[in-house]
Amino acid sequence: MRYSFVISLLFFCYVWGNENSSILTIDNSARNETIITIDAQTHIDYGLAYPVTYEFIIPSGSDNLQSYRRFQSTQDWSQIVEKTPEDFFNGIEAVRFDYNENTAYVSIGFSEFSDSIFIKITDSDGNNIDATYLAMSVYYDNRDAAVTATADDWAFWNNNEFVQTCQNFRSFNLWLSCAIVTDGADLNTWIDIQTHLDSGYVEAISHSRTHPYVPYDDLEGEVLGSMQDIIDNLDLPAHNSYGNHEYVYAWVAPYGEYDDAIDSMV
Repeated sequence: MRYSFVISLLFFCYVWGNENSSILTIDNSARNETIITIDAQTHIDYGLAYPVTYEFIIPSGSDNLQSYRRFQSTQDWSQIVEKTPEDFFNGIEAVRFDYNENTAYVSIGFSEFSDSIFIKITDSDGNNIDATYLAMSVYYDNRDAAVTATADDWAFWNNNEFVQTCQNFRSFNLWLSCAIVTDGADLNTWIDIQTHLDSGYVEAISHSRTHPYVPYDDLEGEVLGSMQDIIDNLDLPAHNSYGNHEYVYAWVAPYGEYDDAIDSMV
């Protein structure tokens, strides 16, 4: 895989993820609330709907806290679902409190409503607590690592095998990134891909139109064209969209072959 959604998010965190960046600003100064704002063009370019985890220092001895978010100052606050280390969860909006380490891990993505995220943490009586922004986690929910699984060459000739593979991964709540050869996808194939996107735990990624060897006869068609085929033939999930924009976040090169021309296009 050339890069994945996870890797692009990490790049975003490392390169732009500081409080003084022109791309991302984090304001933790007013009313015990934190406002995270992304540059408008960057929001359009990348979508950024997949949750990133923000770490907050909470007061020692805290207990029974709740976290809330909104995307505009005029919106009502919405409580964020709390998860614990015993829960199996991935890629969702959630908060996890580590009271032993005095840290809250708030995972949230940007929305179509604005370029900002407003976050607050309250006690059991609804009072805002003094929660200090600390950092962005390297991996979702401050995990130790990120693992991706890909399956190449989804097309009409192996559609049944992909359907079964998606079902197998979903039965274990595991994500699978499916690399589509778009010229090899007939109507029934696109219908099955859509069904599994809607069922969850499946990501549609680009794998060219015709699965060529390098050098490509039609570089733009194989790379950008295959991406557009996916956008045109599928209703992509919320993590892959921002307003009217849809995004394909990964390219898998046929036969693992690259050259400078492909790199410049991806």
